Amino acid sequence: MFADPEIQLIDHLAPLLDVPVLGGVPEPRPAKFVRVMRTGNKRLSVAHRQVQMTVECWDEAGDAAAARLADQVEELLSDWEEMPASEDGWVSGAVPEVDPDSGCPRYVLTVAFIQFWD
Repeated sequence: MFADPEIQLIDHLAPLLDVPVLGGVPEPRPAKFVRVMRTGNKRLSVAHRQVQMTVECWDEAGDAAAARLADQVEELLSDWEEMPASEDGWVSGAVPEVDPDSGCPRYVLTVAFIQFWD
């Protein structure tokens, strides 16, 4: 069975950041947090797959603060031992994407990494 990629990413980032790292947007919403979501899955063989994740970095302090958080997340994911140094594993640069519901500044990254069957 494959590990849950959201839990895998949350477990990696949460101890390294000083903000909540979550799988959803809680109510009430914190002023600053990171949200991870699985947004793709490409089976490469019976034993491994490439998982695509979207990582949102929210910060009510403004665009610059959200961008700094996203840069920090990008660096942490680029150094992650689960991130293969090949086309099968990569971290995109962050792009601004204000939350349409709340207007909260956020930056979004896409991450792809390999999972192996446990």
